[in-house]
Amino acid sequence: MLAKGAPVHSIEPQIYAAAMQAKADGITKMIIGESSDLVFGGMDGLLSKDWTFDEFVKRYTFTPPEDVLKEPVSMNYLYEKFRKGNMIDFERFLDEVFSVESSGSYYNAFTLAGLDYLDPYSKLKMKQPLDLARVRNGESKYLIRELFKMKYPEIPVPEKVPMPRPVDEYFKNWKGPTRPEFKQNIDMSKFTGNQKWQIYCLERFLNLIEKQ
Repeated sequence: MLAKGAPVHSIEPQIYAAAMQAKADGITKMIIGESSDLVFGGMDGLLSKDWTFDEFVKRYTFTPPEDVLKEPVSMNYLYEKFRKGNMIDFERFLDEVFSVESSGSYYNAFTLAGLDYLDPYSKLKMKQPLDLARVRNGESKYLIRELFKMKYPEIPVPEKVPMPRPVDEYFKNWKGPTRPEFKQNIDMSKFTGNQKWQIYCLERFLNLIEKQ
C-alpha cells in the first residue's frame, strides 16, 4: 500500500505471492494475460446490460462510502465523465478507468517482487466493436473460444473461473474498523468479504501513512 500510495485490491497479495514464488523458482520474466478480459469481452458482468448512470455507479462502487464513513465524499465526479444523459458509456469507462486500476494492481505486485513481466494484451485492440449480444448470451471471450475450438476440437471449451480470493474466510470474525473516521458500531454482518477487505485496507492504509 505504501508503494502504491493507496489501498490495494484483494488480488494484489496473491499476485505478489505468486511473483515471489516464480522468482524463487528461477523465473526472470512472466507473460500474463490479465488484459485479455478487457480486450475480448471477459468482463461479462459489467458488459451484461446497457447500464443507466445510477445503476452502474451502484454496481461498480463495492462499498458505499456513506455506509462506513462519518464524512463520506462522493466519487461521482469520476463517473460523470462518462455520462450519456441518463445512461453511461460503460465500455469507455472500462477502457479508461478499470483498465488502469486493474493493470496497476499487477504493476505494483510485480515491481515490489522485483520480477519482470509482460502483458501483451495491453497493447492489443479489437478491429471491430465487441459483439455484446454474444457476450450477454454466455459467450464471453467468444474469439478466444473459437480459437480454442480450432486448436483443440476434442476438448470442451472451459468456462472462465475468476481467481479465488478467500476474503469471506479472512474476515469471518473481524469486528470492523476502529479509527475515528469510521462510523461507530457498524454492523459488519451486512458486508461481503470483498467489502470488508476494502474497509480493512482503508483503515490499514490510514494507519500506515500516519506513521510516515
